[in-house]
This record gives sequence, C-alpha cells and structure tokens, in this order.
Amino acid sequence: MSRQTRRLNLQRTLEAIPGIRKVYFQPPASIHLEYPCIVYSYTGDEVLHANNRPYIVRDDYDALLITKDPLPDEMMDRMLDIPYTSFDRHFVEDNLHHFSYSLNVIERISNG
Repeated sequence: MSRQTRRLNLQRTLEAIPGIRKVYFQPPASIHLEYPCIVYSYTGDEVLHANNRPYIVRDDYDALLITKDPLPDEMMDRMLDIPYTSFDRHFVEDNLHHFSYSLNVIERISNG
C-alpha cells in the first residue's frame, strides 16, 4: 500500500470522529478553519527490515484537535481509539483549546 493510500485511510478515520466538522491535512495559513476540527501533518517515516527486506513501514503524523470546548471527552476518547496514537499535550491559543496527538500509521509488508 502506498504512503498516499495510508494517509487517505487516516483521513477517513479522523473524519469519522463524531462532532468533527472538518479534517485538514497540512492546510495553508490562508485557509479559514471550521471548529471543531483536526489539523494534521506528516512528520516522517521509518522502514524496519528483516532478512534485508522491508518488513514494517511506519508513517508518523502530528495532529491537533482544535475546539472551543475545554474538555471534549468523546472526541478525545475517539482520538485515542486510533491504534498507535498518544496524547502529547493541551494548550490554549486564541481562546481555542488545542489537544496535540502523535499518530503512527503502521503497515506490515508481506515478503512472501
């Protein structure tokens, strides 16, 4: 599966979180965000090898859940339901609550 396909699968997963109005992938600064939303960006990847062949591919993303609600329980719980996701921190900017997460999209490669 390609990196783009893995990212689009992640996009669909994020869009399915109840209460989220929009999901943005690396939006330009000029875009007007609709809240509550998720803004995420690609931060890198890693390929693990076994027997000198790729075995696991991991794509890393940072995601911000941005909302006016200071404790959006259901949205936060659904973010943590995504495999290989961890909460990093919370901060407030422009009267909006930002919940920062690290997400890892992992694919096991068949070397059959």
